[in-house]
Amino acid sequence: MKLWKLIAVLCLPIFSMGQASFEVSSPVERMQIGDQINLVLKAIVHKNDRIEWTPFPIAVQSGRLVNRSTMDSAFNGDMIELVEVWTLTSFDSGFAVVPPIEIRVNGQTLQSDPILIQVDLAKKSNQYRDIADPIGLEYPFWKLILSIIAALTVQLLLGLFLIRRSRKRESNTLVKDDRTPKQRIEGFLARIHFRSEMTNEEMDVRISKIIQLTYRLLQVEFGINTGIGSPEDWAKKLKLNSEFEGDADELVILIAKANEMRFGGRDIDAPTAENWHTQLKDWVAKSKTEKIENEPV
Repeated sequence: MKLWKLIAVLCLPIFSMGQASFEVSSPVERMQIGDQINLVLKAIVHKNDRIEWTPFPIAVQSGRLVNRSTMDSAFNGDMIELVEVWTLTSFDSGFAVVPPIEIRVNGQTLQSDPILIQVDLAKKSNQYRDIADPIGLEYPFWKLILSIIAALTVQLLLGLFLIRRSRKRESNTLVKDDRTPKQRIEGFLARIHFRSEMTNEEMDVRISKIIQLTYRLLQVEFGINTGIGSPEDWAKKLKLNSEFEGDADELVILIAKANEMRFGGRDIDAPTAENWHTQLKDWVAKSKTEKIENEPV
């Protein structure tokens, strides 16, 4: 009895193989170049069979497999039907050759027949055919005219705006400052002050601007080149200038005080800077008497 059981176990795969089947089919025998067709892979096996499915894709002569569907399965008693769809296309005219596809059932190979599909070029026709139900562009003529007028109006307004702005810039460029250097520094000194809430950088910028205007006053009003020499040398020249009416030695002290506040290594003290500002303002006022016709209107 044991011997018969052993023989039955050893022969079970052979009996199972006799029931298993595998095939690959094509819905057509001809296709046009660029078309896609679905190859159907179908296997029928026993529910206890061990199956090794073929890998995807495989090489196809004059064609290419571009997609693989999920496998469907259906039970019929002890048998299982497995179905999978592969999508084939071809970009070469002639014949697309699908080689035999293999699966393994219980270690034994099942092979499909090769498939030959003729690939035709796209058919050309000399017959002219109208487009069926063409979609018309429904846009009233009066709307088109209004759109054109609106576009031209916007362009005209934009052009006028740009011309006006350009002229305004030109007019601003042509405006000349007729004030003398003395009037400029006096105007600046009248507008500013040094307050305790100001930062060190803000006060330093104001002192630097005042010194620049002072040097401009010396150059233009009294002909002194502040690019060479020292404040002491400038004071000597001021004393020899008949138009200078102020205190030349006081200017040397004021310039030295400005350099001390800016480069002395300490933060600028607002009350000290305000006092210096008042002294320089008085010195500028006394430096030269301006003629009435030169005063700003």
